[in-house]
Amino acid sequence: MPKIIPELRQALIDAARRRIVDGEHDITIRQVAADCGTAVGTVYNYFPSKEHLMASVMLVDWQQATEELQGRVDQARSVMSGLRAIDGALRRFIAIYRPAWDHYSAGSRRTEIVQDYHHMVVQQIARGVELLMRRFGRRTYEGECIFLAETLLILSQREEAAFDRATPVLERIIEN
Repeated sequence: MPKIIPELRQALIDAARRRIVDGEHDITIRQVAADCGTAVGTVYNYFPSKEHLMASVMLVDWQQATEELQGRVDQARSVMSGLRAIDGALRRFIAIYRPAWDHYSAGSRRTEIVQDYHHMVVQQIARGVELLMRRFGRRTYEGECIFLAETLLILSQREEAAFDRATPVLERIIEN
């Protein structure tokens, strides 16, 4: 059985994150292993694939983003201001990982793990949308919250004005 060193797992995550934050979008396991002074095979003891490593890197910041998202939802003065706050939290997260996000969400690179994490992210955003809607006495339907979550995720990847242009449509959805 391979020897697992807990500190090395975090060092691998930190090395990959540094590369991502520095603008690299197609990092390799070989690069991360070299950054940590370990063998490529050792990295696979901790992460079965590069996508698993990337997901682990993003997960830490995603957890912080969801905490921010929840705090902003709790402070919102209306459903629309809450949706705008969610958009802002998503934009801050995506800004950190833009090159990697674009790289891994592109058609042929969209692996099963990327799709699984995408589904998880949408579900978490949908829970925030549902709480927001209920807080302001709006009836919610699961499909509606998922639709709004997916829409917010798409809008947050576009230019800043995308949310403003979508506001009339979002207002009609939340009013019905």
